[in-house]
Amino acid sequence: MLLLRRILSSSLVLILVISLIPISQVEAATEPVMQVRLKNYLGNQTQINLRTQGDYVTPDNKTLLKHNTEYTLKLENRELKLYSGSSYMGKYDLLTVKPAAEGNLLFINQRPYSGSFQFVLEKANNTEIIRPINSIPMEEYLRGVLPSEMPASWPKEALKAQAVAARTYAFRHNATGVIDDTINYQVYGGYLSFPNTDVAVRETEGQVLKYNGKLIDAVFSASNGGKTESNANAWGGTQIPYFIVKNDDFDPKTRWSFEFNKTQMDLTGKSLVDYHQWWSSVYEKDPLISDNIKTWLKNNGYFGKELKIVSIPELSFAPPSSSGRVTKGSITVEFFVKDQVDSAGSLVLQKIEVINGSASRIRAMVGNRTMLSYLVDKTENTATAIKVQGFGDGHGVGLSQWGAKKRADAGQTAEQILDFYYPGTNLVAEYTVGIPGMKDVRESHRFYEEIAYLLGKSIITGFPDGHFGPEQTVTRAQAAIMIGRAVGLDGTERHTVFADVPASSKASGYIASAVERGIITGFPDKTYRPDEPVTREQMAIFLAKAFELEQEIPLTFTDVKENSKSYIYIKRILAEGITNGYPDGTFRPGLPLKRSEFSAFMARAMDNQFK
Repeated sequence: MLLLRRILSSSLVLILVISLIPISQVEAATEPVMQVRLKNYLGNQTQINLRTQGDYVTPDNKTLLKHNTEYTLKLENRELKLYSGSSYMGKYDLLTVKPAAEGNLLFINQRPYSGSFQFVLEKANNTEIIRPINSIPMEEYLRGVLPSEMPASWPKEALKAQAVAARTYAFRHNATGVIDDTINYQVYGGYLSFPNTDVAVRETEGQVLKYNGKLIDAVFSASNGGKTESNANAWGGTQIPYFIVKNDDFDPKTRWSFEFNKTQMDLTGKSLVDYHQWWSSVYEKDPLISDNIKTWLKNNGYFGKELKIVSIPELSFAPPSSSGRVTKGSITVEFFVKDQVDSAGSLVLQKIEVINGSASRIRAMVGNRTMLSYLVDKTENTATAIKVQGFGDGHGVGLSQWGAKKRADAGQTAEQILDFYYPGTNLVAEYTVGIPGMKDVRESHRFYEEIAYLLGKSIITGFPDGHFGPEQTVTRAQAAIMIGRAVGLDGTERHTVFADVPASSKASGYIASAVERGIITGFPDKTYRPDEPVTREQMAIFLAKAFELEQEIPLTFTDVKENSKSYIYIKRILAEGITNGYPDGTFRPGLPLKRSEFSAFMARAMDNQFK
């Protein structure tokens, strides 16, 4: 279920109060990397199943997890132990792996994630468990956040506004250290890809909101119920200028209500001494409310205890704030704790009373998904039951997700939406991703330096949309252009000897010149096949001829035959240190090359620093 909420737990309230203190801004010319504890979907586990899509290596670049292989990571004797099937692979205090190539995925209990990982020991409810920490570039992180916080089918301008808010929120809280993937921060679903949300992230790349030059704390909620809330009303502290109370005519004013019986268990005829006879067969009248209260109790002093809610005789709220939201209230709960008896062996009735306490505490007790907001407009208290109703979903501070949708439906832009919910703030491009003109080549890319080198020499260019496509296969036409530019061939578009390369082709001049220089040849049917991918053996021929490589060393590759056309050329690029083949002793001559891989081979042929 897609989450349309930003519900603050008590821990997040503390974080938000701390965040009101100005954070010194670090110059951020490059994309930040998020550190995310994976809890939301994984839970607390002592055993984790892993499956790879691509190789994963250790910090010293030794392959540990092989492509398309399943592994099990177990917590045994306070150590992490890795298994492949029944084969034991090793033990670790801390296990760190990173993808060997861009685009690799690690499935953790069947959910895919990109980026690098640390697996650490962590305590949860006094029990040691395995906790993965996902290190992932901001923009990639947001691709997993946006569809988890807002439906991918919603209007693009609403999604863009949400992307900016989510990026700003993440950027600011990243300064506090590791965050997690739950609603305590932002829901992060791992590797997710939807056209609408991917576009929204891409079109707002690096954009954040600032006030007086400082990142704002861009909190948001599902629905403000028709009126925005101030931070001071919601959490106390100093009023922030961009969090003000005002009407929101576009918010759909989501209506909610809940009702429960004051008496949850009828104890008539029930022995409090022989309670074992009825404990497992008697249930509360309103299981949703009572289960929520039991969960709260277990998190507040009654962990591991069996509980029964006997009655909820009191629930009331103090007069609301200027926004119409309640901030204070009272609740009384009577309950039994199994086996907590008096000297006579009789169950002792326990009681918890919150008198004029925070509304956030009361909401946490009855359930955040039961009492959806603090915008309470009516409370009915009869002799037998209590009913509460209100509007909205969440705290109401900052952006309303439903309000943003309705504004986008009405034709408002992302900038207009953000200006309404965060008035007085500035939309700023805080950083750029990757190489200028090649946004999909990040500094973490294996061949970042090689690609940047070729770009600097105008040997390669990106596509018109500002991307390079490093994982796409390089075509024979693209290879001809790159080689031609590298060795200074005439690229003037003109007729060629190949029927499938017209004079209008961007590559025609370079192909014609390369043929004249004897660098490339076509196929026996007098075609060049410009759109076919370049294979590794074709690369060897092209580079050896283009850069006039003559030195040779013996080949030991098991898959390169001596009578093959590429044999001597592979010997030459091997002698020059342009390639070393694969660890299994193969060269894989027929394997198509990616654009990033061909760029790396080109850079090595041109400059020894890349060998």
